[in-house]
Amino acid sequence: MYEPGGLLNGILNSLGLDSLAFLQDPGTALPSVIVVQAWASLGTGILILTTGLEAIPEVYYEAAELDGAGRGTVFRRITLPLLRPSLLFVCLTQFFAGLQSFALINVMTGDGGQGAAAGAVPGVCTPWSPRAPCSPSFRFSTCC
Repeated sequence: MYEPGGLLNGILNSLGLDSLAFLQDPGTALPSVIVVQAWASLGTGILILTTGLEAIPEVYYEAAELDGAGRGTVFRRITLPLLRPSLLFVCLTQFFAGLQSFALINVMTGDGGQGAAAGAVPGVCTPWSPRAPCSPSFRFSTCC
């Protein structure tokens, strides 16, 4: 998808724009990894939240309708409080998935932009490298 002959560059080329080096450019590498991580974890969150919504008894919504509550009030006073356990679970699991994104960054950018694997340009840094705290350049701020 992010390769020079990939889908996004194909779309850019068909629009008459130049290809971008998404994973080699420090300005676009981190957003590219974020998009892939978000897309990969989107299904789990949707599934859990949909199940949480279906678990809310319909009686509460009927009672709110009889009381004349508006959509905003129903969402704020019924849906959101009863969905809170599911929201907390999704937020926590997504947070921990983000902490475990080392492998994704390493595979997509080739050592986080620090090495030459996977087509990365040697010496070019992404805004955040998974190995940055371990490298001498991180301690002396010579990179990025």
